[in-house]
Amino acid sequence: MYCVFLVLIFYAFNVACHEIVSKHIFPTGAFMTLRNTLSLNCSAIIATLMVFSPAAHAQIDEIIVTSQKREQSIQDVPIAVTAIDSEYIESRNITNIKSLSSLAPNVKIENTPGNTTGAQISIRGGVTINPALTWEPTVGLYFNGSYIGKTQGSVFDVADIERVEVLRGPQGTLYGRNTLGGAINIITAKPTGEFDTKLRIGAGNYGAQSLRVSSNLGSLGPIRAKVTGSIEKRDGFVKGVENPFPGVTLAGPLSSNEFESIDKKSLLVALSADLTDTLTLDYTFDYSDADQTPAFSQIINVSPNNIFDPSFAGYVGGGPFGGQYFGFPLDLYVNSDRQFTGTTDAEVFERSEVQGHNLTAALQTGIGELKSITSYRKMTWEDSLDLDGSPLPLANTMRLTDYDSFSQELQLTGATGRMNYVLGAYYFTDDGFTDNPQTFFGGASVFDSRGGFTTDAKAVYGQLEFAVTDALTLTGGLRYTEEDKTIDRANIAIAFTGLPPNTPFVPEGTTAKEKFTDLSPQVTLAYAASDDINFYAKYA
Repeated sequence: MYCVFLVLIFYAFNVACHEIVSKHIFPTGAFMTLRNTLSLNCSAIIATLMVFSPAAHAQIDEIIVTSQKREQSIQDVPIAVTAIDSEYIESRNITNIKSLSSLAPNVKIENTPGNTTGAQISIRGGVTINPALTWEPTVGLYFNGSYIGKTQGSVFDVADIERVEVLRGPQGTLYGRNTLGGAINIITAKPTGEFDTKLRIGAGNYGAQSLRVSSNLGSLGPIRAKVTGSIEKRDGFVKGVENPFPGVTLAGPLSSNEFESIDKKSLLVALSADLTDTLTLDYTFDYSDADQTPAFSQIINVSPNNIFDPSFAGYVGGGPFGGQYFGFPLDLYVNSDRQFTGTTDAEVFERSEVQGHNLTAALQTGIGELKSITSYRKMTWEDSLDLDGSPLPLANTMRLTDYDSFSQELQLTGATGRMNYVLGAYYFTDDGFTDNPQTFFGGASVFDSRGGFTTDAKAVYGQLEFAVTDALTLTGGLRYTEEDKTIDRANIAIAFTGLPPNTPFVPEGTTAKEKFTDLSPQVTLAYAASDDINFYAKYA
């Protein structure tokens, strides 16, 4: 009865939204996209509320997760975990990490400043905001069981996600490095061995177009195959226009016709094979390519008493003299209202190419399942930003990055009597290099800034779960890690007012290396009060 009442309320709300928006906000055909969005959102709310009715609750299927390296009902896992299934993902057109924002408690995902292919992932307040390769994330991102090491390039498209698991809180024993805030597992759909194809076409305002095709290609002997591809394009939210102040003599020509556009494509190839009754192989190749423009760097204010404040004695605007400005009058381009047009003189772009190979072999033995997960990932990432958001040659920076990583993990999961166990060994290595040229004040300051690094990490771990009684379970785990890191750094002032040319701020050849070790414990006490209620206390 309550559900029927709620449905009527939201139906009335939807109709009211339709009338208001169609008559007063979007009276043209552009309203169709918004109306569809409102209808979808209202339907989603209704579906969520109906879950709490006894009849609907009985229809919910059991949710299986692998957050503890073995298949378990989510009800039995003593972890703060949220699982998002394929139906939910498909209905909301989720194809990348950014789309998962706010789908789980205490989880927030945003783009890194100025970019659309890097992710700031925050769980319970733990977040790394700098996308530089030399910074380590506080939330571990895993793709088909393999660790993705950096925030740059972490927003890549995968058009065939089967399940996403969000684990909140430290996950040190089973997941290891850089999971202080938590971990996110992305699992793609495996080939079914049948012949079928799904086609999804989308269109929207700002010239948005999308195409997704997913095809199961049947089987050839023991081998099953699946191919999924997607293309997405959209015009920018901000249009590029010429300099609106012709009296500014240092203003350059327009460098970009739009900002925050989308132009990306992705491919996922999945192969599975049951080689014997006890041995299975799963291989995935994922490829994602983006060539688009970053967000417009809008200037919303100029601080008082600084060089861009016209009332300040040190104002660098150089005018007005006869209507002309002969310096850097940045204050002319300040606007605190949201802008839909913008002007820049420096080249702006964002290009990301990510590819990965993942091979998982699982062998059923007399002592449990022995699994090998091998992964290789490579990324080329480049961007150029006009930081001042004006046609003045004030601040331009580029980041030209190459990065690759390799990981190998061996796992043994099994059970004996009242005990479940997970044992493993892990190896991870990566290296990256970023060239970061920077230019300020029309070339008065020019920096050759660059850096590279390597990482070698090794770990062994074990976790035992013992059923003290049918309701009470005690879990303990340890992980030992050794990690070796190196870094190379240079920052040379090619030009800097008052200094000789090529003055080193960080001399070329500056290097460092360090070794780290850590023992990560975990203890969990769980009590199943009933089939529907489970209490646990955890130290990690």
